[in-house]
Amino acid sequence: GDGDSEIGLVVEDGDMVRLTMDGHPYMATCFATTLHRKLFREHLGLIEPQNVLHSTEKVTSFMRCAPEPDDDEI
Repeated sequence: GDGDSEIGLVVEDGDMVRLTMDGHPYMATCFATTLHRKLFREHLGLIEPQNVLHSTEKVTSFMRCAPEPDDDEI
């Protein structure tokens, strides 16, 4: 579509963690659990925006700063 993008990802993770879901014990993979939690923290605004303009970390070819941060990232 116009401006719409999607991504597909297959992750094989055998590292299981013990959780509680709906009051019952549940086993889930570590990657899925941490990704789910991080996305919800980001969605709820619990993660501070990263200001790359004042970073002391050296920029490599794999790290490219956005030319201008969005208003909600400052």
